Amino acid sequence: MLGDILEAERVPVIDSRLKRQLDAIEPTLKRSCEFRPCCIKFVNGRWRDRVYLVEAVSYVKWAGMWPWEISGAAYPSDRDISINEVIEN
Repeated sequence: MLGDILEAERVPVIDSRLKRQLDAIEPTLKRSCEFRPCCIKFVNGRWRDRVYLVEAVSYVKWAGMWPWEISGAAYPSDRDISINEVIEN
C-alpha cells in the first residue's frame, strides 16, 4: 500500500555501475515520474526487452501502489531480480 513504507524493502537497490547505465538512458516523463525504457540482462544471462525501470518511491506516488499490487503487471521474482547490465532500447 502507498502508506506502507516497509514494502520498500522488497525493492532492490541498484549499484553505482547500473545507476550510471540507467542515467545514460533518456527518460520518459509522466507527471513527476521518470520511466527509463531499456533492455536488461539478468545475472543468469537472460535478456528482457521493453522494460521500464523507475525509482520506486516516485513510481508509488505516481501509480498509487507498488508494482506487485497491480493485477497483470510483470514484476520479476526474487530469484530474477539481480540485474547485470542495462542498455537503451
